[in-house]
Formats: sequence, C-alpha cells, structure tokens
Amino acid sequence: MLGRTHNKLCEKAYLVRVPLGLGWGDIDVAIKELNAAIKLRPNFRMFHLELGKAYIEDEQYAKARTHLNKVATISFLDEDDAAVLAEAKKLLNEIKNEK
Repeated sequence: MLGRTHNKLCEKAYLVRVPLGLGWGDIDVAIKELNAAIKLRPNFRMFHLELGKAYIEDEQYAKARTHLNKVATISFLDEDDAAVLAEAKKLLNEIKNEK
C-alpha cells in the first residue's frame, strides 16, 4: 500500500500537493516499496502495473515495459485482473515510442 500511495501522490505536481500537506510523495520510495511487494507476491498483476506506472513517471521506459508486459503473462487470480491487463496494454501503447 505504501508504494501505491507514493505512486498515486506523484501523479500530481509537487506544487499542487504541498498546500494539501501531501508533498511527501516520493517516486523513489514508490519504486522501492513496489519492488518489495513483488518479491512477496510476484504473481499479483496489480503490483506489476503500479510499478510500471512508477517507472513511467520516473521516465524509465524499458523497466516500465518489462513490468507492463509481465502483467499479460500472469494467470488471472483477482477479480480486477481483466481491468489491470487492459490498463497495462493501454500504457504499453502510450509509451511504445519512448526510449
């Protein structure tokens, strides 16, 4: 949850978050925590999707692609997996020309 929270906060500009008391969101912490979550539960699609989003935010597109492509290789385990897969495919399409 900590990784997702940091990741979600980083989606908004820092100057928008500060007046709300949410300036503490850190993409590096999000990446670290999401990697830890994947080590604990490697076959949970949402963790790979969120890590892919974090890497996109950090402009690490090759790593983002790795995790977004991984989503399609994981078996359906959760009721939200179809939506997670659809979002991963959408993000892959959006970053296809990024280096």
